Amino acid sequence: MTMPSNAQYFIGTWGPTCPQSTADAITFFQDGTFLAAGGSGVWTIDAGSTITMTGNGRTVSSRWVFSSGNAAVAYGMGPAGGQPVQRCS
Repeated sequence: MTMPSNAQYFIGTWGPTCPQSTADAITFFQDGTFLAAGGSGVWTIDAGSTITMTGNGRTVSSRWVFSSGNAAVAYGMGPAGGQPVQRCS
């Protein structure tokens, strides 16, 4: 699937057990902030598919590879092989 390069696409809540549960989910807000179980901060997206989140004294970048419009694997978050995520909302 083509990689979304528009930040608008990521707005909403994504997680490994969505849509059944929002446990361990992260919410990306339109104003460039995020909220997750581990804290909050700001996020940006590069011209492709890498999201960079900064908050709680650390910065994490993850590259998202989409298998559908509402499912992706986030590399750089979670397990070494990537963390499957789905859109909750």
